[in-house]
Amino acid sequence: MVNFKFVSSLIICLFLTSSVPATHKFYTSITQIDYNEKSKSFEIIMRVFVDDLEKSITSQRKKNYKIANDLDNKLLNNYLTDKFLIQANQKTLQTKVIGTELERDILIIYLEASSSSNANTLRIKNSILTELFPSQTNIVNINFMQKKETLVCNIDQPEKILLYH
Repeated sequence: MVNFKFVSSLIICLFLTSSVPATHKFYTSITQIDYNEKSKSFEIIMRVFVDDLEKSITSQRKKNYKIANDLDNKLLNNYLTDKFLIQANQKTLQTKVIGTELERDILIIYLEASSSSNANTLRIKNSILTELFPSQTNIVNINFMQKKETLVCNIDQPEKILLYH
């Protein structure tokens, strides 16, 4: 009888705790930047929670935004132009959204930026979602000139400078 009560109590506790929404959400994005020597361009893949991105763009525009309605990615492109930046030798590179893909609750954003490979410095800024979620962390992995780097950008340090010799 004791085992039955214990097991029953455990099942009830598990049921109750699983039905209560989480009080703390983890805010993060992951960006992969690879330099393609052949095309002389940076190929960028960004993974962001779609609901957070929609809230952030809605807040910025003061008008409801849904990624499904942004067929030409114009509003997404505008948002990312403000929040994501790559500079090579102090020259800002134009990034362009070339496609998106929805994978469950993650929006995968494909971007491209043209550049020459002879850059000595790269400046990366990734402040997406930090205006709405102060605890947002943006992890950026970079493959450039046979070096792999990982950056962590957040509201306090939205950008980093990398030196290549």
